[in-house]
Amino acid sequence: MGGLAEKLIYLNASQSFELLTKSMQVFEEFLKERDSTEREAVYYRARGYFGRGKAFYEETLKEVRKFAGPIEDYAPERLAQRRKNLLEKDRMLAKGLVLEDLLTELVKDEILTKWMSREEIRSFLIKNFEEQKSKKRSLPNIKLRMVLTKLNGFLLQAQQLKKAAKDTIKKYYQND
Repeated sequence: MGGLAEKLIYLNASQSFELLTKSMQVFEEFLKERDSTEREAVYYRARGYFGRGKAFYEETLKEVRKFAGPIEDYAPERLAQRRKNLLEKDRMLAKGLVLEDLLTELVKDEILTKWMSREEIRSFLIKNFEEQKSKKRSLPNIKLRMVLTKLNGFLLQAQQLKKAAKDTIKKYYQND
């Protein structure tokens, strides 16, 4: 890994992806398992993965806001330039400004392809390109937005599985 921004954002994101994936797998294992002696331990292990994965997601979000979020009006211009330089140096900003160029660039990006398939990248880009380009969002920040959107999707899936597991635990103890 490269510079400061990359370490703070992508390392946290990577940890979050890993822990949320484990959480989902263990929650699914819990929901399938019928042996009551191991079941409670599996549930708490999944909850632990979920909690740590969520914490890394929140830390990733905080770092993305710090490096790529809007700058207060009173902040010096050099701060914005310094943040942009850090992100460019760490290859965290997209370079393409046209949809086709951007698509070619992003499907070759080694970080994005760790977490998203080529089809997911393509679909996300087609769906969000115009909005990212036209609103207050910065088009070069689309890579960061893709990572956060993917992570958020994992978080939501894990939360749903956690809720289902919690409901199962409640039923189990009501039947005792």
